[in-house]
Amino acid sequence: MKEMKQLLWITGTAAAVTAVLLAASLLLLSSCEQEDSGTAPGNDLLVPLGVSTVCMAAEGANTNTRALPIPVTSGTLRVGVRAQNGYTAQTDLSYTYSSGAWTTTATAPVLGKVPISLYAYHPLEGYPMDASGYVPLTSQPYDAAKDLGYAISGGRNVCATHPYAGFVLKHAYARIKVDIIFSPLFADATVLDAVSVSATGMTQDGTLGPASGVITAGSTALPELKWTPAKTLSGIARTFLGDMLLVPASAVTDAKLTVTIDGSNWAADISAALTRLDAGKSYRIKVIMGSALIIDKVEVEDWITGTGQSGDTQFE
Repeated sequence: MKEMKQLLWITGTAAAVTAVLLAASLLLLSSCEQEDSGTAPGNDLLVPLGVSTVCMAAEGANTNTRALPIPVTSGTLRVGVRAQNGYTAQTDLSYTYSSGAWTTTATAPVLGKVPISLYAYHPLEGYPMDASGYVPLTSQPYDAAKDLGYAISGGRNVCATHPYAGFVLKHAYARIKVDIIFSPLFADATVLDAVSVSATGMTQDGTLGPASGVITAGSTALPELKWTPAKTLSGIARTFLGDMLLVPASAVTDAKLTVTIDGSNWAADISAALTRLDAGKSYRIKVIMGSALIIDKVEVEDWITGTGQSGDTQFE
């Protein structure tokens, strides 16, 4: 009888433990299912869409490098909502960064139990969206305030229980930098008149579809990028740094660099090294001016913002 009682006690204890573990598992499963489905805690809870973080992807020479994205802490982010999962399409939501947070004065979408599908671009300033949902691109001198970025997602599970979106932006432009060092063979009084990069396939205009991430080159050809410093070498510390944002191009041919010094042109063929302009890539042309114009290298390097000796924003 004693052995029977012990057996019953052990069996009962094991059953109780099993029941507790089963209940805990069911509770955990229920919580995960509720979290994954985005079920709001309460039928009458109204949770507006918020934006927690915005950063720019650290794209560059090695696409496999796990470089940390660069936080975006200024300007205005334009957010779009796709007509999916019962949400109404919107293209005019604006979130502005101020005092450490992204906030909006507009009526933000109310989130429910199913995820909302989002896209965004930054900055809104200087980049209005047209009626067809496209944003204009323009090849222009580099300016950090014009460095357009876009994201086709704000997160896979933005809903009532996860009401904050996060956007990792990709660069919409390609970038070219010309970096020239002048040897002592040139006197300090020598004047650098102009620097240019010419090629077939570059365009002045284009468009970005932020919802799809599709970038399309326009029809206006850009035969030449040109800088005209018109300064003495002593006035530029014997170095030149030129920087351009360019509409991406799938094919570039006949690329050539020309440096004009005291009215004389020095040229070099760079067509073998510069064959395309991919969005998010920085192409650096390193030049040494001595008894000849020497192309040290043409390379793709990380998209990093710095300040050149001229005071213009450059990448270093």
